[in-house]
Amino acid sequence: MRMTEKVIVVLAALSLGAKLLLLPEGDLLFLYAMCALMLLYFPFGIFLFQPRPGLDFRLLISVFGGMLFAASLLGILLKLLLAGDLQLPLQVSIMMLLAFLGFLLWRRSKSGDEVADRYYRNFIQRNIVILSVAGVAYLVPVNGLIRFQFRNDSSLAEMIIQCREKNGQDSCWQRIQTYRENKILQQLDVTPKTP
Repeated sequence: MRMTEKVIVVLAALSLGAKLLLLPEGDLLFLYAMCALMLLYFPFGIFLFQPRPGLDFRLLISVFGGMLFAASLLGILLKLLLAGDLQLPLQVSIMMLLAFLGFLLWRRSKSGDEVADRYYRNFIQRNIVILSVAGVAYLVPVNGLIRFQFRNDSSLAEMIIQCREKNGQDSCWQRIQTYRENKILQQLDVTPKTP
């Protein structure tokens, strides 16, 4: 399972690079890689984190940690794909990750055996990595992401930013759709529509 996690993380990083380079289907590849990583953490996190056999407290920690990691990755995904309310899921997941990190550190200090220490150390490492990525994603301004995503068409980026500031009124998104259709028609040498 750990090798599967490493492969999916590498695929997610490569697909993020493809998305940022505006390669065809980069967004879709990033979506698939992040969804696979979310599925790996929850519900399959029980097998990934490998608590001792039987039902003990570490099994519950594995389930909760897997859910928390998956929710944090979902917040990162929504932010980078410019979908929905971009900051709130990341804020909540960062706060939950910090609280979970404190809990894991406390539990590790109370653990006495080597197996438990290794279990909590693995969880703490993953928590810190996901917390760092979520923090970086949270600090990137939404308008900067929009301008970067549409860097080849700055007027479209400004239209999207204005629509987001107006809370997405229908007429605003219709103007953007007409603008996009006209750009496609211009590329095909067809007379554009009037907005």
